[in-house]
Formats: sequence, C-alpha cells, structure tokens
Amino acid sequence: LNRSSDISLSPLKQLNDLDIQTLYPLNEIDLINLFSNSLAHLEKLALPRNT
Repeated sequence: LNRSSDISLSPLKQLNDLDIQTLYPLNEIDLINLFSNSLAHLEKLALPRNT
C-alpha cells in the first residue's frame, strides 16, 4: 500500500517522520518535546466545546 498521500496530510506527520531518523536524527529531549506537544494538542482537541 502506498500511504505517502495519507502521511503527507496527517496532522501527526511529525510522529511519522520519526521513521527517518537517518535524515533527521532526534535525541532524547527532541523526542520528549515532540510527544509532549502532541499529547497537549490531543488534550485540547478532547476538551468539551461547551466550557
């Protein structure tokens, strides 16, 4: 399956980019920041709209 189009449109493309660490090596702090930002974004999306 060619999922290149799906990956390019994915809002979590940064997570998919972790597969190409040879082109863009990430250290531990980069990974922590990446996942923290992603979790914070998902938490915002999960908040009820009638706050």
